[in-house]
Amino acid sequence: ERLGMEVRTQVGVYPKIYLRAPFESGSGTMRVKIEVNTHERFPARELARVPYAIDSPWFRGDADVQTFCLPELVATKLRALYQRSKGRDLFDLWLALARPDLTPADIVECFAPYRPDHYTGGLAERNLRAKLGDRDFRTDLTRLVAVWPEAYEVDSAAELIIADVFSLL
Repeated sequence: ERLGMEVRTQVGVYPKIYLRAPFESGSGTMRVKIEVNTHERFPARELARVPYAIDSPWFRGDADVQTFCLPELVATKLRALYQRSKGRDLFDLWLALARPDLTPADIVECFAPYRPDHYTGGLAERNLRAKLGDRDFRTDLTRLVAVWPEAYEVDSAAELIIADVFSLL
């Protein structure tokens, strides 16, 4: 137990870290799963260093965190949107496209090393449209987002991704 949390690890092909702790409100238990990707070690672009700071009742500190550049992080969301049925992947892509410093062309360029075999814009579109009919896909974020961006709507977000990103594949 660390920082008042139960910590469990699972080492294997896809290592995971599981954290459990009571909500500060006392109304239940928070569960967090961190998946460690040990397979993708060669980025499409140079790695970035991002300053990160924590100031909480349990810990205070800061560090420069090495990570993938933003277009590459978002590019991995394209694959996630295709391979799993989580509305959060659509939300993340929609949110990323709202940034003026990130273009669909940058995302697609970084997607090349992550692109599944036989993946095309048409296949991606059909896959996403099928998911839009799934209630679980549409409500995946309900428990995760406290305050919704006013402009976010699932169908509109899907159309934006289809028009601006899938059209470039």
